[in-house]
Amino acid sequence: MSTTRKVPQLDNQQFDLFTGAPSASEPILSRPALPGARRFVSGNPSQMFVGTVRLEQYLRDSGELTPLTVAKLLDEQDWELFEQRYALTGRAPYAPRCMMGLILYGIMQGVHSLRALERLARLDVGCMWVCGGIAPDHANIGRFITLHEASLTHDFFESLTRSVLQACRSSSQRVAGDGTVIEAACSHYKLLKEEAVKSQAKAAREALAQAPADPNAQQAEREARECSMMR
Repeated sequence: MSTTRKVPQLDNQQFDLFTGAPSASEPILSRPALPGARRFVSGNPSQMFVGTVRLEQYLRDSGELTPLTVAKLLDEQDWELFEQRYALTGRAPYAPRCMMGLILYGIMQGVHSLRALERLARLDVGCMWVCGGIAPDHANIGRFITLHEASLTHDFFESLTRSVLQACRSSSQRVAGDGTVIEAACSHYKLLKEEAVKSQAKAAREALAQAPADPNAQQAEREARECSMMR
């Protein structure tokens, strides 16, 4: 005698691990403040999920409040000076606020290499909240650092790191170890900057070697020399 067993029907609704994270094919573009202004690849972390839980709630439930504080602090900054350094035409670059979020959060986690930052952006949920879910490769991160070298100074990172430390505490009182944390963060950024400059110089030399007859060869050669001098 055969029996027929009823198979329960499962809900077919699927949840992406990180719903809403921008992809290379469907970038999320920030709306320009003024007509004709530059558009940037940004993200919307409030629409991201870990399983069925919104990322923000997931971080709160896990007691990981630092990413929320860092993101809020970055949102309060004026990024116009950074944004003005980009041409109005061509492929939309990553938003400076998101790139800065990745770098700042990374150095506070002890990251001091471009490839490690690339990995952090793809795998760390706190970093995803801070940088809006963008996933730049190490070359893009390096180019961002060299482009904004004049603004990303030691004093800039010291001030920003100090602000983050104060914002993450219930009071603004200085605590033991703050100086060590700030010094370490600046040291990590120095290593990132050195790697970015070396990578930029190498890329310029390779471009020059591959296209010696290119009309832009002299410009590439100058960039290579300038990057070498900054090492």
